[in-house]
Parts: sequence; structure tokens; C-alpha cells
Amino acid sequence: MTNKETASVSQRPGDQPRFLHYGDDVRRHNRILVILNVILVVAVVFLASQVGRSKFIYIDPDKIVGDAKVGYVPPHYVDYFASHFVVTLMTVTPVDALAQYKSAYGLMSSQLASKMKTILESEIDTVKQGNLFVTTVPVRINTTQTGKGAYAVTLWARKASFSFGKLVGEKFIECQLDVRKTAPREMDPYGLEVQSYDFKEVDEATAYNSGNGNAP
Repeated sequence: MTNKETASVSQRPGDQPRFLHYGDDVRRHNRILVILNVILVVAVVFLASQVGRSKFIYIDPDKIVGDAKVGYVPPHYVDYFASHFVVTLMTVTPVDALAQYKSAYGLMSSQLASKMKTILESEIDTVKQGNLFVTTVPVRINTTQTGKGAYAVTLWARKASFSFGKLVGEKFIECQLDVRKTAPREMDPYGLEVQSYDFKEVDEATAYNSGNGNAP
């Protein structure tokens, strides 16, 4: 085949050189890249908005013993929570009565806190006027799960009152608490709160009866 024939095969008359289409390919690729970038930005914005709406709770893996389940409340923690509530509410001095009651408010439901407000304000006046130092020590507790995230707690405790260094009152009490699970919060990472609370005086034998309940 001659050189003239070779040239006629590689480029026929009327054909355009291939490099003339290079600009069209570049523009097409650029349009595709722009579209992909727009899709990526939209996806990132959407994910960021979802993260902003989500609530994350950090749990230190080193603190977990045994199996961990979302929303799970260990049985012993309900006992601790109820004991902590009673002690906070019933261990006061003229100096810290207001602070103690405010801490107890943080463990109550909003409905119970509203009901207890007037009662506790009266208690603060009594403590300050009588210069009372009140201590409450749980001696026995019994917790029963009554439903999903619901617990009935009975706690027995020894309550003693001192004024100017002298014992002026001592009694044993039985506390009834309705504890429910709600959203976790700073004061309680498990999200428990007291929805109802009442107590009555009992004799010492009833308080220390070992037939039911556990030592707190």
C-alpha cells in the first residue's frame, strides 16, 4: 500500500480531526462533576441536620459490667435512687435546707414538685425556727417492678432530729414511692423520677423486719 493510500484510509475527506471534539468532552465531564458536587453538598447538609436533632449519650465502656442494653435500668440502681431521694429530702439543717429541697425537686416529676412546694416551704421555716438538724438513715428497702419503666418502692428509715446538740425527736418511717423512667438528664443518667411520694410512722420492729426487703 502506497503512502497516498495510507493517508486516505486514516483520514477520509469530510472527517474532522479528533482533537476538535476534546473541548466537548471536557465540558461534559465538568457538568457531571458539578452535578456530583451539588448532590454531595445536599447529602452533607441533610446528615448534619439529622445529627443536630439526635441526642447522644456517652457511656464509658470501662464502667459497664455484664450486658448493656439501651434503656435498661439495673435493679440495684432503683434502690439507690429511691434511697438517695429520701435522704436528700429528709436530711436537712438550717443552713442547707433550701439547697437540699431544691436537689430533691430535681428528682421529682413536675406534678409532684408542684404539690410539694408549699409543704417544703413550711418545712424550711420549721427547721430554721427550731434550729433543727434532721438526719434520715434508710434501714430496709423493697422494690417491685410494676410495669415497663415503672417501680413501686417501699423504704423504711430511722429519722432523728437534733436542736442545739440535743436529741429532740426520733422515729421510724415507712416511705412509699412511685418511680418511673423518663428521659435521661444531668441529675440522673438513667432518667428516673419520683411521681408520687408519701410516708407514715411505724414502730422499730416493722422498720427492721428482715422478712421483706433488702438493706440499702
